[in-house]
Amino acid sequence: METFGVKYRDAFTYVQERRFCINPNAGFVHQLQEYEAIYLAKLTIQMMSPLQLERSLSVPPGSTGSLKRMHEEDEDLGTMQVAAAQNG
Repeated sequence: METFGVKYRDAFTYVQERRFCINPNAGFVHQLQEYEAIYLAKLTIQMMSPLQLERSLSVPPGSTGSLKRMHEEDEDLGTMQVAAAQNG
């Protein structure tokens, strides 16, 4: 698949046309299909220009890049949930 740059289905058809009796087991087919997704993603990244790649991976200005909440925010959320549960 990687050598000729083809998807799983195309590779399967190609091999089957040359040897009709192929019958890969379900586990191997699953591995090839998972690899296809990884391979196509790798190709997509390679085909992107450096500018496009930089834009797709950039963090918005002013952002620290962290998605973790502050400890105080967690405490405030917990207090609000307790109050809501007590109020019914």
